Amino acid sequence: MKAYQESIETVIKEFKTNIDSGLSTDEVKRRLQEYGPNSFPEAKPDSLFILIINQFKSPLIYVLFVAALITIILQEWFDTIIIFAVVIFNAIIGSIQEGKTQKIITSLAKLLKTESIVIRNGQEEVIPDQELVPGDIILLQEGMRVPADVRLFQAHALNVDEAVLTGESKPVHKTYHQLSKELRIYEQHNIAFQGTYIMSGNGKAIVIATGNNTEIGKLHKIIQSISTEFPLKKEMERLARWIIITILTLTIILFAVGSFLHINFYTLLVTLTALFVSAIPEGLPVIGTLVLVRGAYAMAKKQFLIKKLQAVEALGRTNIILTDKTGTITRNEMMVTTAYIHNKWYTITGEGYKPDGEILFEEKPIDEHDKKLLQKIASSTLMSTTQLYYDPEQKQYLVKGNQTEAAMIVFAQKLGLNRDKMLKNFSLLYEQPFDKTKRYNFGCFSHKDAMICYMTGSPETIMRHAKNDNKPDHDALAKMLAQGLRVIGIATLEYELKEMPQHKKDIPQFVQDHFDYIKFVGLFGMQDAIRPDVKNSVQQAHTLGVKVALVTGDHKKTAELVAQEVDIFQKGDLSTTGEDFLALSQKERQKAAPHITVYARFVPKEKYDLVLTYHELGQIVAMTGDGVNDAPSLAAADIGIAMGIMGTEVAKEAADAILLNDSFSSIVDGIYEGRNVFYSLRRIILYFFATNLSEILVIMISLFAQLPLPLLAVQILWMNIVTDGFLDIGLIFEPQDKKLIRNQKIFHQKLIDKSLILKIIIMMIPMVTGSIWIFHHSLPQGIEYARTMALTTLIIFQWLNAWNCRSEWTSTFRLRFNANKPLLLMIAIVITLQILVTYTPLRYAFRITPLSWYDWTLCIAASSSILLIDELRKFLIKITNSQL
Repeated sequence: MKAYQESIETVIKEFKTNIDSGLSTDEVKRRLQEYGPNSFPEAKPDSLFILIINQFKSPLIYVLFVAALITIILQEWFDTIIIFAVVIFNAIIGSIQEGKTQKIITSLAKLLKTESIVIRNGQEEVIPDQELVPGDIILLQEGMRVPADVRLFQAHALNVDEAVLTGESKPVHKTYHQLSKELRIYEQHNIAFQGTYIMSGNGKAIVIATGNNTEIGKLHKIIQSISTEFPLKKEMERLARWIIITILTLTIILFAVGSFLHINFYTLLVTLTALFVSAIPEGLPVIGTLVLVRGAYAMAKKQFLIKKLQAVEALGRTNIILTDKTGTITRNEMMVTTAYIHNKWYTITGEGYKPDGEILFEEKPIDEHDKKLLQKIASSTLMSTTQLYYDPEQKQYLVKGNQTEAAMIVFAQKLGLNRDKMLKNFSLLYEQPFDKTKRYNFGCFSHKDAMICYMTGSPETIMRHAKNDNKPDHDALAKMLAQGLRVIGIATLEYELKEMPQHKKDIPQFVQDHFDYIKFVGLFGMQDAIRPDVKNSVQQAHTLGVKVALVTGDHKKTAELVAQEVDIFQKGDLSTTGEDFLALSQKERQKAAPHITVYARFVPKEKYDLVLTYHELGQIVAMTGDGVNDAPSLAAADIGIAMGIMGTEVAKEAADAILLNDSFSSIVDGIYEGRNVFYSLRRIILYFFATNLSEILVIMISLFAQLPLPLLAVQILWMNIVTDGFLDIGLIFEPQDKKLIRNQKIFHQKLIDKSLILKIIIMMIPMVTGSIWIFHHSLPQGIEYARTMALTTLIIFQWLNAWNCRSEWTSTFRLRFNANKPLLLMIAIVITLQILVTYTPLRYAFRITPLSWYDWTLCIAASSSILLIDELRKFLIKITNSQL
């Protein structure tokens, strides 16, 4: 049996403890050795060395190392230096970004070390939470965080906020009574779990689990066992294999053909090695890193911190967002939204515990008469012991006490009332604190020349005691409950002071004698405040073709109402509970999941299984959350997103990204940026391989045609410097195309797919044929001149191809010419460099001859064919709506 199913006596016997004297010092030392400290193993931040080493764990980097080894063997030191410079630069950029992220994450740590009150050796002691052991007797007080899993044996009006563990937004009332059945976590009312918060009341308990043996500790174990890879990493590995196989195959074929044609062995080996090096996109890791870093910085400006660079691109390909409710969709801050007073309905605006907001009647601000009436009623908050204060470090309002009372305090503040102001007009005469059995508060105050008594609490109880309630009042209550609101009722009892007893000690009897005359005043409906930007963000996500589903520990009806309010739960959508979901087979889950948008009463393990279900459906999953209960699913998702303000450290540790402002709208901004990164990477890959593979085919076809080598090794390397080294950087800065980014089909496909390969082939055709024709046409005037013409033509081809690659679908001539100024700058630089190497003594190093205006015109004319052919492709896309 489990602790919640056992009697107190059995638990005491099992843990060999004493509820009066606790454990002895010697026994504590023994148990610390047996069970270990009440903490989790802390992952140390990666050292600078480890950060740098991690940057080399890429298949493309491995390919570059192979190429570097070949150049070392051939003693081509210039090539070796270029390759190692590229690899080192990539490592520096990646290390700097991840190092900065690591520092930010460290600075986000809010979980300060706390202390507990225990009974040991018959005395109360204050000890660090880490020193707690199973069997310790601890005292639970209002406002404290529960330091371990404990079995209650005393509980006085004890209410615990378990949202961090279960996702349940309402505080759970705790008792010490034995439970008989097998129950889920949120039903174990005699257990208080580590990491949850005491909202009100007090109690005593026996520690039954510490550290990794707590419910939170079990989640840690699940997180550590989860291993996920970003889609980009998988595709880059696939790309690396494709590059290696293709280039090695072509190189071997070329070497065999060259040997058969009796080309000088050393010349052939050096040229093919240069070709091998140039064909391998050594700049791709650097450019890819720059694209991701640029995306990460753009997202950081929008308060979206990326912990792992590849998460930027993964977000752009997201198919579904599984979002938590408490702290994500809502603020985990109760707010009065509706008031029903004397048959009139009032609407209250605002955001959570912020005191800003209006009280409206029929969509207009209330008049002075209504304001005074509501101020009089709101003065009932004088009975509250709850404290509401602003924490400047966390930049949010915090509550010490009851959330319902906090909501009423904020309502009073919106009416211009504060406690000090009210105490000037009200003086306490008699108070009866909240009683769980009676389910109401009661207090009497002198106000001007009268006594006013307030009765607040359960609306059913208030209506039962009041004698003036009617059917419209009961209908109003039913309406508010149907809307998923938490409702409290208010009644008053008023007498002139001259009718009151002269002595305070006689007031309780007076109140008791006149209790039947109490009058029902109205109802206040409150709910966990929904973040104002969520609905619009959900609608934008739908526009982008991204499904949003709510996954919460809350009750099904509550979850449906919240999801409906923010457009997550729409007509025709289905909802389910964790128990119902578990009852389904795996095939039934996969069949149902596409139609479900509300998952209620889900515990951590079920959230984790849900992520796996969507993975089996081939979906790329983004998971948001703030609590410990979200951590396993955050770790399992393709991209886990934790809340920066409300989020627990466990959630932040498991996540790939952190919303620093907890704003759901930042996720949609992140999807936009992620899609821009995705498209930028496709643009770069298209440019890289269309140009690099063209160089290989030019060499290959020339050899098969028994022509001299059209390019020398040093010329191939120069061409890569003045094209790949500059223009791909310029392509990074292409502005976002909002219309393109909204195209759902583009971003739900692979980074490198058949359509991209087809585009590469189409671009290669004019580059290869044009360069070979120019080379063959120029051969009669000498081999050096012919090679210069071929080199120049290929370089111009690549300049013009950079313009083609600005967009896969939109005509180059429809793009704004100066929209990408960095690309214009890069083109100006490479043109200048090419002119310098053609007309200065540098030409001798590259075996280039000066060209005439006619030569340049001929090269430009041949190269322009790539613009015409790609424009034809884009035109066919437009009229056929295909993915050519």
